[in-house]
Amino acid sequence: MNLYKFRSVAGDSFKFTQDIFVNRRLYLPQASSLNDPNEGVGTVQINNEYRAWGNQILERNRRNEIRLCSFSQSYRSNVLWAHYANEHKGICIEIDTGRLPPRSGIFRQVTYTDVTPTIPHNAQFDLREAFLNKTPEWAYEEEWRYISDDKSSSLLIGDEAISRVLVGAKFSEADMNWLVFWLDYYCSTRRVPIVKMKFAFNDYRLYEEHELIGKATARDC
Repeated sequence: MNLYKFRSVAGDSFKFTQDIFVNRRLYLPQASSLNDPNEGVGTVQINNEYRAWGNQILERNRRNEIRLCSFSQSYRSNVLWAHYANEHKGICIEIDTGRLPPRSGIFRQVTYTDVTPTIPHNAQFDLREAFLNKTPEWAYEEEWRYISDDKSSSLLIGDEAISRVLVGAKFSEADMNWLVFWLDYYCSTRRVPIVKMKFAFNDYRLYEEHELIGKATARDC
């Protein structure tokens, strides 16, 4: 299965995106640093005087112990390119999840619901699963998550997992030179295709550049 990681190459983001190719890893931020304050919200099912204490433990773990990395099922979303790839000036890395090295975290699809999870107190419950729920307004992201509690700040992706790099419709030639260098120098065991995303004149959708041949003229952005 292929999943997609959107990245900017502007400003401080340049060095973090470069690190993906140089060290073949993805950063795992703490849940407390993410843009949704409802990450990992849930209720521990304790029906005694320890209820408040148990939920304080959940809150502590939610903020301090969980790290995660987000992916999307789609690389054709205009909104994702705008929000996470610097308004179509960045890139989208296609990850072949079947080629990822062994890992200790869970890798699952996000469920979009208004109902927060109830966490059993006396059963084996993996706290990480509380981070697989988000509210329906996030559904456009079609998100999958790698979720870890092992304190590592990186998910290693190895030498084979990057199958393609898609570049935005407004990606610059200067940034293309850097991207080619990263792929040639640090992923030199094989050729990683670079695919330009384009808009057509006659609709709003994003296309891979080769898909427009014989269909419609691409418009420059």
